[in-house]
Amino acid sequence: MKKQTATGSSAKSRDKIAEGRVDEKPSLTVIIPVYNEEKYLRRCLDSIVRQTEQPDEVIIIDDGSTDGSLEIIKEYCATLGWKYKSKINGGVSVARNVGLELSTSDYITFLDSDDEYFVSAIASMKKAIKKYPDEDMIQFNHLRYYAKIDKMVQKYDNRAAIFDITNIDPNMKKYCKHWFCVWNKVFKYNALRFDERLRYGEDGTYVLEHLIRDYKIRCIDELTVIHHFENKNSLTRTKTEDDYNKLISVYMKDFLHKTTRTDVAQNIMACIIEIEKAKEKWITM
Repeated sequence: MKKQTATGSSAKSRDKIAEGRVDEKPSLTVIIPVYNEEKYLRRCLDSIVRQTEQPDEVIIIDDGSTDGSLEIIKEYCATLGWKYKSKINGGVSVARNVGLELSTSDYITFLDSDDEYFVSAIASMKKAIKKYPDEDMIQFNHLRYYAKIDKMVQKYDNRAAIFDITNIDPNMKKYCKHWFCVWNKVFKYNALRFDERLRYGEDGTYVLEHLIRDYKIRCIDELTVIHHFENKNSLTRTKTEDDYNKLISVYMKDFLHKTTRTDVAQNIMACIIEIEKAKEKWITM
């Protein structure tokens, strides 16, 4: 592996982006939380190495792994100049927040440590953030791979459009579950953080925090990630009824009270109803 040189901007550039001044090239950080991913971690990290265009910063957070994950992380970071931090186990929300605190880029994207990028993923992201400098959140398409049945699910309908939470098209509701993931998006850097009370469902609450501020997601129909379903030891796989109840509580108590717009509140309630409908399946997945 050849050491990579970051070409990103610092806090000064981030301030210019926030003010809408894009005379400097916006920078992009990939944040990867890791917990006991020794079996799949090289696949994930190699997919970044193979990119046609490199991210400006890669930050890996080891969340108290007890296998060989940390040794792999140290190897890649020493060779490629990436950043890493090892911490006691606290869950994926805490790990991602540590990554956010360490980032110096204008834009952030998250990669799960058992997933992998298409070779042009970073190039697609950089092209999009340059083309849409006013967007806080940009979503891309993905494939899902199910190891148990050795099946790759074809890409989802992520039609090129703007999803507006104040005016959800009924025909688009079936795609909503993909809007509440973070591993298929790029976020403009801001002060928002993941809810550390949640062990599962933190993706959705982080996205909703952005939607309450900006109301929309720019969707682009370009493949960036293969999302794998195979490792039961990872940070986000095992769900309990307590996780479910905490998630419903956050939606009800936090988000419904954070917006004064009736239309937004109604659509948040629609999300809660969908979660309640899928409760039994959700817990046993």
